[in-house]
Amino acid sequence: MALRSSEAGGRRRRIWWWLLFVVLLLVAGRLAAPPLIAAKVRSSVESMEGGYHGDIDGVELSILSAEVTILGLHIEKSNGKVPVPFMQVKRFILGVARDGYKLRQTVRLVSPNVSFVDAESKAAQQWGPKFELIELREQLPLELEAVYMEDGQVHLRNFEARPAVDVYAHDLEIAWEQLSGCLPPGWPSCKSSLRGEGRVMGSGALALNGGFDRNRNSRFNVAAELTNLKVTQLNPTLLKYVEIDAQGGTIELETIYRMLGDAKRLVVVPRLHDVEIVGGNRERTSLFREIVGGVAAGYFERHSGSKAIGYKSEGAGKGEWSIIDWRSQRDRDAPGEKPVARSRN
Repeated sequence: MALRSSEAGGRRRRIWWWLLFVVLLLVAGRLAAPPLIAAKVRSSVESMEGGYHGDIDGVELSILSAEVTILGLHIEKSNGKVPVPFMQVKRFILGVARDGYKLRQTVRLVSPNVSFVDAESKAAQQWGPKFELIELREQLPLELEAVYMEDGQVHLRNFEARPAVDVYAHDLEIAWEQLSGCLPPGWPSCKSSLRGEGRVMGSGALALNGGFDRNRNSRFNVAAELTNLKVTQLNPTLLKYVEIDAQGGTIELETIYRMLGDAKRLVVVPRLHDVEIVGGNRERTSLFREIVGGVAAGYFERHSGSKAIGYKSEGAGKGEWSIIDWRSQRDRDAPGEKPVARSRN
């Protein structure tokens, strides 16, 4: 009996030593992995096509949740002529989701801030580094299943304008799910769903939905609706690009975009409420611009929701713009073009 007890005690001690060894391996891996991952990420963003470079603050690794978190990702133009970074992301989280017995990749962007910049010279413009989706697929260890954005911001700026232009959306919450097989080269078929909401320049409420699917031809569609935007907030943009000034009123926009293969279609349905337009005071043409702007605003206000601005392109060439009748229920309910529910905010 004493011999058996001694053997059992020896087995227990060996088990505890093996458990301790495994724990030490996990701790060592936990300590060593973040610097290795950080070095790999830094090498991939330190020099990017189009004259951009990036860096990160660090990496966190969660073994229990199988997440890698990249902290403080920022990408900027290298020439120093643009006063804001192209992108800043507080936390870039690579996670894992289960699809049946398979593991899929998820990407979560926490507090991303993206700034596009327009300017007279190319050196002062900022539209982001050239990026191919197939490169993203090659860098991910698993098939991508979903992309999420939390508390996002997107800006369109022009620092040369007086006053400076800054059109922005904020508080963006976006989910693009069911992406398995959608990234190139992709699977023969995939069907993803896109939905989101946010604010525009404080006063406007934004809602959107859509998706991408592949069945013979690639098809992408998105419908967005903007409500209750104060037109005066767009004055720097209006003064810079069309040289008119809005004195009051609100605007709502219903926008539908669809791409099928090489064919593209864009429909913008404006709804104007009590908008007053005057010309800019910089040119002799201000009176003409005021008349044209006033006539256009009055036209769309009188035909609120029934007239739309349309764009169609059937290939790589230039497309055509037109004013279209949007009263047709057939057009409203065309596949992939149904607008999102109107916001009541």
